[in-house]
Amino acid sequence: MCIRDRNYLQELKSQYPSPQEFQAALAQENITEAELLEYFIEEIKNNAMTQQLIDLYVSSQVSVTEAVSYTHLTLPTIYSV
Repeated sequence: MCIRDRNYLQELKSQYPSPQEFQAALAQENITEAELLEYFIEEIKNNAMTQQLIDLYVSSQVSVTEAVSYTHLTLPTIYSV
């Protein structure tokens, strides 16, 4: 379990007016705080794996070429003074 998991749980708890109301909401959903924390951990792992797969796919589809500089070009004058 990492700090991020606990921070997410604390953030969720802070959305309730009191710890008792948070516990009542858990009871209403028939879930314990430990089960909720485990759910968060699994979601974070799944999101991280999904992001890695996306990164791998995108990097395999994109090729990086050398940048070309056009700063040495002069634009033609449209109006003569």
